[in-house]
Amino acid sequence: GRGRRWLVVHADDLGYCPVRDKGILHALSVGAVTVTSIMPNMATGAQAMRELIEQCDSGGQSDADVCVGLHINLTEGPPVAPLQSVSTLCVPDEHGNMMMRGKFGFRDALAAGDVAINEIGTELKAQLDWFINHKGHAPIFVSGHQHIHVLEPLVSLFKTILLDYGVQYIRIPYEDLATADWLQGQQKVFLQGVAASAQKARQIYCTEDNQGRMLRTTQHFMGLALMGSHATVDRVATQLADRSSQQQHQQQHTRWAGSMQNVWEWMVHPGYAHPTGVVADAELHTPTLSLATPLPPMMTSPCQGDDFDKSPDRGLELELLCSATLRNAL
Repeated sequence: GRGRRWLVVHADDLGYCPVRDKGILHALSVGAVTVTSIMPNMATGAQAMRELIEQCDSGGQSDADVCVGLHINLTEGPPVAPLQSVSTLCVPDEHGNMMMRGKFGFRDALAAGDVAINEIGTELKAQLDWFINHKGHAPIFVSGHQHIHVLEPLVSLFKTILLDYGVQYIRIPYEDLATADWLQGQQKVFLQGVAASAQKARQIYCTEDNQGRMLRTTQHFMGLALMGSHATVDRVATQLADRSSQQQHQQQHTRWAGSMQNVWEWMVHPGYAHPTGVVADAELHTPTLSLATPLPPMMTSPCQGDDFDKSPDRGLELELLCSATLRNAL
């Protein structure tokens, strides 16, 4: 009806490692997450895709009920494409293995002209092909790991390739951060840069090309300021209920035909984490989680990753998403 809003809860980083995957799949199974996006080049990508498909099949769910999209990754792990075809995307790690340059390393190399743009296109196509091979069709929607898809030098290239593959939707991570006074230091500067880049990227992604094609996105987005311990029930509810912010966004973006009116995307990062990167069965059944269903058992599994992965933040997001308090607030 008039005034109804739709919320898409989008969990990033499926396929990163077992502990992250278990949290995402659990959140999907209890309806706390709507969709997820997968990282083809990371340790458990293929296994996570199989588990997601099996989980959907066993629950009688179709792709329309639980969707998986592509989380384009140009910053972590090995490339999907043959190394010789994307050599400028990689540098040797401490073990001599050729890995992508990292969150800031990729951005610095791109700005310095040390990354070949054609090799970025090669890797993007390889990740799209991986998705087709493992899912049976191209992704309907995509997002970018660490928001690389809104970097100005890449947007036009990405748009052409994604449309050629039949992708329909893309995340535009624009969020007004003016009132997010809990953000500090480098994190705040980085996220402000992401939001500014996203505004510019929308104008390209969501405008028709010379063939009459464009990508679509949600009218509203939130999640930059709501990661880990920054996500609380009150802050989520305030974002969704802020009518003045809604009206401001609508005035800014209604000229872009690609916006899906009254649809919100909430970017989330649920998972299990441990400071050492190793999680044991007993630690997954933490008494701080009040879930409608018990947490799934899981074998001890190493998870090499970033500080966000090894911090308690992903567990905090999982707890929030699965809580009755949040459901009641929404």
